[in-house]
Amino acid sequence: MVLTNKTYFAVGSLILIAGKSGPLSLHEIAKVFRISVSYLEQIFNKLKAAGFVAGVRGPSGGYILARPAADIKLVAVLQALANGTGDILRDRQELTMRDQLLSKMKSEVRLVLEPLTLSDMMLDGDTPYAPPPAAATQVTENPLTGG
Repeated sequence: MVLTNKTYFAVGSLILIAGKSGPLSLHEIAKVFRISVSYLEQIFNKLKAAGFVAGVRGPSGGYILARPAADIKLVAVLQALANGTGDILRDRQELTMRDQLLSKMKSEVRLVLEPLTLSDMMLDGDTPYAPPPAAATQVTENPLTGG
């Protein structure tokens, strides 16, 4: 399990969606994170395939959570983005000291993350989502980081 920019954007996007009463478009999310829509599409393809989000068509369409935030485990989101990499361990005899240490660290991180759900990641239970002004060309504040 690897924490990357992609996992940050995935979890952050899910939090934004959870905090909004209706669908949220990739364009709106891209503005918040100052990243490209095409990069978000790659992330959302995985999130949709894993059953975390559902698409809503139409002029006010976008994405909604496919199930309640309290039912979405953070570990499951991270695993869905991992592409099956990073958690494959070789036979015990082939493990180096580095492999053993990394394996132990992964186990400890998993113990901490396992009980966490998307709703646990919400900032004080409030929505971090504040849509950028319609005419804005640049977002000056990221509601997830405060900067």
